[in-house]
Amino acid sequence: MKTALTIAGSDSSGGAGIQADIKTMTANGVFAMSAITALTAQNTTGVTDIFETTPHFLAEQLDAVFTDIYPDAVKIGMVSSAELIGTIADKLQEYGAKHIVVDPVMVATSGSKLLRDDAVDALTARLLPMAEVLTPNIPEAEILSGMSIKNAADMEKAAQTISEKYGCAVLCKGGHQINDADDLLWRSGAGKWFRGRRIDNPNTHGTGCTLSSAIASNLAKGYDLDTSVERVIYLIGKGVESGLAFTIMESVRKGKGLREEWIQTMKEHDVPDWYIWSCKLIKYMFPKAHAAAYVMMAYRIAWYKVFHPLAYYAAFFSIRATSFSYELMCMGKERLEYYMAEIRKKGDEASKKEQDTLKDMRIVQEMYARGFDFVPIDLYKAKAHRFQIIGDKLMPALDTIEGLGDKAAEAVVDAAAKGRFLSKDDFRDRTKVSKTVIDLMDDMDLFGDIPQSNQFSLFDNVLV
Repeated sequence: MKTALTIAGSDSSGGAGIQADIKTMTANGVFAMSAITALTAQNTTGVTDIFETTPHFLAEQLDAVFTDIYPDAVKIGMVSSAELIGTIADKLQEYGAKHIVVDPVMVATSGSKLLRDDAVDALTARLLPMAEVLTPNIPEAEILSGMSIKNAADMEKAAQTISEKYGCAVLCKGGHQINDADDLLWRSGAGKWFRGRRIDNPNTHGTGCTLSSAIASNLAKGYDLDTSVERVIYLIGKGVESGLAFTIMESVRKGKGLREEWIQTMKEHDVPDWYIWSCKLIKYMFPKAHAAAYVMMAYRIAWYKVFHPLAYYAAFFSIRATSFSYELMCMGKERLEYYMAEIRKKGDEASKKEQDTLKDMRIVQEMYARGFDFVPIDLYKAKAHRFQIIGDKLMPALDTIEGLGDKAAEAVVDAAAKGRFLSKDDFRDRTKVSKTVIDLMDDMDLFGDIPQSNQFSLFDNVLV
């Protein structure tokens, strides 16, 4: 099951924030996780108070998620202070987060201000450049682009400006009296309009949260950005409740058709007959060209696995393995199979991380069975994210060490390129790797004869 993380504030009324995000992600078939940035007192008419999470506690939440159940996509919503924004940016960089959707929550649908003035600069400098797509509403797009938006042409110009400024796609949400709720996706220098219908209800809030979470969910499931946006907009634009809209489109995509009660609901919301008819005809939305490409790829993979096994395993562990552990998998076949047995004993109670680890373990077990082995990680030769063929063995990547994230692994490579480490203290100072990880590396004898400290005793070399 794919996973998605929402980093946002809590809505006491349940219509927006993490409550809306989790309901949306769950309805869209992904496992939802959350890191709370603030508690809010709000309802459908407005926000009355905000109580922020501390940067330390937010960092602890993010560490807990990324070190156990790594998210396939991340949605970021309300973050009201510069300190919290900095914490999020640091952690996303540390763990190499992917498919980041940022809903730059500055002004609520009700008009309430949700972002402190000191946080705007931090948001634009730290978080927005990390995003795959931004989802501003009209007031937010005006702030980010520095221009007034009065019509569809202004929307296109603003979206282009924001996209070029932050190097990402922009879904500029319509409404706010600009048009009939038409949304504009701007990416790679071109715009694509998604036509919608305004729903006249002054007490609706959380629509932006629902939309950005739905996009993140679809990105997590492997859809491209255009498809991710298109999948979530049409039925919602017609007024169909978001959770039901996702359920309907998932059923259609898989060729399971429409239930009678769904058809009745769609007709009640003026969904045209041609749309309902086409939903009934879809057997499975999987292009033939994709199937042909998969078969060709399977033949290529099989050829390498048979005739160039080390190249196959190096590529698989570098690219496809999601939970490879140097400590559990590279210390010999007996130790590997011991840990495999321990996970199997847990059955359905095994965590998602343990289940993913077991999948990688099976490939390692196969490699051992074919007579291949690993060489210990060499701090001066190992790559940050890629396994290497060393003679007739494999050297694992640095990021396979438990707790050593992508950025930390890259820091080790950079530091090693500048000269040898004088001591473990010198290693820590130059790489910023945590003491916990260094102790683990020491237990696995990865430091060799590198001393603990640069200091030495005058009596070390005295002959007795």
